[in-house]
Amino acid sequence: MGLGLGFVISQQLRHQNAATTKLETEQLRHWVSHLRSIASSMSAGVEIHNDRLENVNNALVTLDTGNPKVLEQAINALLETNKFMQQELQAAQSRIATQARAIEEVTAQARTDALTGAANRLAFNEALDDAVADFTNEQRTTTLALLDIDRFKQVNDTYGHAVGDKVLIAVAKMLQDKLRGRGLVARYGGEEFSLLFTGCPAAWMVRVMEEARKAIQDIRIQTELGELQVTCSVGMADLIGGDSATGLIARADQGLYQAKQHGRDRGYWCSQGEWLPMDSQPAAMLWQPLQLETKVTSQETSSDKAGQKKTTADDSLFQLASECLDIVSSATQTAEEGNDSEATRAKWVKAEEIVAIQPVLSVEEFTENLQRSLLTIEDSGKNLSLLSVRISNREEILSRFGQGGLDECEETLLRSVRCSLRGHDTIGRTSDGNYQMILIGLALDAVCYRAARIQLGINSASDGDTLQPVAHLKIQLATTFTSEAEDTNQLFSRLGEAFRFETERQTPCVLVHDGNSVKVELHPLLVY
Repeated sequence: MGLGLGFVISQQLRHQNAATTKLETEQLRHWVSHLRSIASSMSAGVEIHNDRLENVNNALVTLDTGNPKVLEQAINALLETNKFMQQELQAAQSRIATQARAIEEVTAQARTDALTGAANRLAFNEALDDAVADFTNEQRTTTLALLDIDRFKQVNDTYGHAVGDKVLIAVAKMLQDKLRGRGLVARYGGEEFSLLFTGCPAAWMVRVMEEARKAIQDIRIQTELGELQVTCSVGMADLIGGDSATGLIARADQGLYQAKQHGRDRGYWCSQGEWLPMDSQPAAMLWQPLQLETKVTSQETSSDKAGQKKTTADDSLFQLASECLDIVSSATQTAEEGNDSEATRAKWVKAEEIVAIQPVLSVEEFTENLQRSLLTIEDSGKNLSLLSVRISNREEILSRFGQGGLDECEETLLRSVRCSLRGHDTIGRTSDGNYQMILIGLALDAVCYRAARIQLGINSASDGDTLQPVAHLKIQLATTFTSEAEDTNQLFSRLGEAFRFETERQTPCVLVHDGNSVKVELHPLLVY
């Protein structure tokens, strides 16, 4: 009984390092005292129950088995004793549940900013510590953004603190609405907010954060002196090797300083040690390959390592690379005057550089490659993930746009797949025209990140034009993984089972088969 109560208390107070007010401390002491009272009551009930059971047992020992009435009385006594104990247990469980809910409420209050409803500094610090531990143990990427309301002191001095509070509440609500499901929104202190995104590098959260920052400009606060509009500045950075919570905060703060120094009302993010303006991060990130090869003449694939002939970057690869660059160019066009498509293209890939594009293997080649890769698991110690993407509305596309429209969708899907993988990942095409990928040495979070890139690449390809077949393209993503040599048919079967899994989620997701069951994984990039 004591273990059960201890579990309840520890689960509710696991993150409660210390009560933040005297009142909360007294509340916690009261609840602990009350739970002890419940425990004592239940202990007394158990003793009474044991005494009654012993009396029934003694009666059964001396029972006259030839007298049915005596036997009936003994059975009724036993049933009554058990019924009494069951009622006592149910009453105690109800009281414990009530106290647990109360503890949950005060714990949530202790971790929530009273004014804005966002998480407070305590909750943020705990989440950041957890993120650093996850990065250290599992290489789970985490991005931190620090947002500061520009000239907030001037707002308070001019309009009063009541209006300043309204600004803080409105900004917090806007951030929570825009970033819901993507990460933690916390009030860091004063007019500063911290936003923590796990599972996604800064390069991919920049556009999301920039949209949220610009949305704050649309906030209007009505005051006695007229309508008030505010702006904000942002600094972003992500965890790097050997990093600490303090180091990550310091780098994000440097980005915030850059934004302030360049005139406020803007954001800066750290890309490989270089500070870049957030509004310069175009949609090209949706199509930019994870690895770019300079002056590639050949590409070594996993099948090359097995002794097969290397794939040469011949004219067909040049053509495919040009097609990818055309997609990048069209996707990065902005409404800014003077934007030049050639300049935009040059920003991401120099003219003499060639994107290393993986060949697409046939079903037989892909299966053979998978078999070889599975045999290397034991020696390499690296796990293997199988990621599959399929067009879920193939018949609809074919009926509405014809074979040409379906071909366009398949080509777009392949481009998105290629631009979402590393140079040494393997791509295969299934007999029904869908794609599968072999990913070596990646954690589940990294696999879901690549799946998210595929989805966002497709989203960007249509450019909002509903007349294009790609704008109506719907895909499903599924993955399974193994850390030991398995039969390829088992892996393919698990993918099939994942695709058959029923989910009511409207938000794109990744169906994950862990070898036993299917679960749904969301990624910050998939929440839009």
